[in-house]
Amino acid sequence: MMNDNLTTIVKVTDFCNLKCNYCSTQKSIVSKLMDETTLKNSIQKVLEFNQQEAIFIFHGGEPLLAGLEFYKKAIRFEERYNKKGLVIKNKLQTNGTILNKSLIDFLKSSNFKVGISLDGIKEIHDGNRRSKEGNGTFDFVNIKLKDLSVAGVDYGLLCVLTKKHLEREEETYVALKERSKRARLNFYLPIGKGADASASLNLKETDAVNILYKFYDLWVNDNDKFILSPFAEIVASMFGKANTVCEYNTNSCKNIISINSTGEVYSCGRSSGLNKFKMGNINEDSIQKILSSDIYKVKEDRKNDIKYKCFNCFYEEICQGGCGLEAYISKGSFSEKTSVCGVRFALFSHIYNHLKGLQNATN
Repeated sequence: MMNDNLTTIVKVTDFCNLKCNYCSTQKSIVSKLMDETTLKNSIQKVLEFNQQEAIFIFHGGEPLLAGLEFYKKAIRFEERYNKKGLVIKNKLQTNGTILNKSLIDFLKSSNFKVGISLDGIKEIHDGNRRSKEGNGTFDFVNIKLKDLSVAGVDYGLLCVLTKKHLEREEETYVALKERSKRARLNFYLPIGKGADASASLNLKETDAVNILYKFYDLWVNDNDKFILSPFAEIVASMFGKANTVCEYNTNSCKNIISINSTGEVYSCGRSSGLNKFKMGNINEDSIQKILSSDIYKVKEDRKNDIKYKCFNCFYEEICQGGCGLEAYISKGSFSEKTSVCGVRFALFSHIYNHLKGLQNATN
């Protein structure tokens, strides 16, 4: 069944001004900036298809390399083609280094939610997130975070967890909390250009479990109103709310398409550039045709496949096998359980047992 409110990742470009160790961009991709026609078609076709709301996530590479005028055009296209009066939400994921006063003022006035990549601790961030010249970017990004805060821009942080964060969880947690009201933790995924760094960055399963336990315990015992994903969403899902973090719920994957700079449409942002996951081209195909592609059908079928394979799992309803791309990378099949099933099960159990303990203590 087609979803009638797609979240659209707009991969503005695969160009980037940094050279991060864990870059997920495919090596084979020829980088270019999205042109005006592709931007227009992306916005127009999604707004004509969606029924209640439309979320656009501008991503890269480094999306701000497209410049301020690109985003002003995006807003004009949204205003022109929003014939149904949909609720439109714009988000931007950036490394933060290109931000200037004009861009910040625009993001504020246009109500963009902004995600800034920051790996918490200066030493770890500068080791992973360097300029083309090999210089660390932590100090510069921190200046930009202060500028965003002063301007009143709604922003959060994205931290990629690697081996380097082991035994430094509390230091990382404090660093994130000091700089924003919300943050998200993602594990390093060995894909694209960053696959070569797997030996130095990828966490063993036991280490991944322990690092998540520590971050959850820090967060849940913190009385301040700091939002830390994916824990906030996982807790909510245990009380019946749908989990919107796609790595932790395969069903949310059906609501997402990713459009790259040439108009090619993929099943999600992380699969961009992998031909197996290409569903069409926004410059040539309707949304209906794209969602009728074999790849989208595989996404739909995965829920039924996983329901059978995870039948005896206590957390099947809130996980549904996890991320299909993770399964494909490690097992060669989109219909298998995520490769980090053991990690997810351990985390869910840790959270469930904690919540159960709180419930028992109040009875």
